[in-house]
Amino acid sequence: MLPDRVLRAHNRVEGLRDPTAHAEMLLLREAGPEARGGRLYVTLEPCLMCHHALAQAGVEVVYGAENLKEGALTRFGLPTRARGGVRERECAKLLRDFFARLREGCRSG
Repeated sequence: MLPDRVLRAHNRVEGLRDPTAHAEMLLLREAGPEARGGRLYVTLEPCLMCHHALAQAGVEVVYGAENLKEGALTRFGLPTRARGGVRERECAKLLRDFFARLREGCRSG
């Protein structure tokens, strides 16, 4: 986003009790107007809400895995400044491993 900085975020929907607290939205809030013309790398294709916000902010998106359930391109076919499938296998594995750990934590107590 900003040429001299790398910003990082993760989804905080549950922690903040805020349905808009997706990583993409948190980064846009942090970068502010300086986001325009930037590039965002994400593991999973953005949802419809994030897609629109990123498009309005003029941010290019590079994502790894398709979001078959809620992806703005995959599910809704929206045009965008996005490039998908970058390191798709690695991104899909990161997501599978993350959710497997999350499910395991739920079972253990």
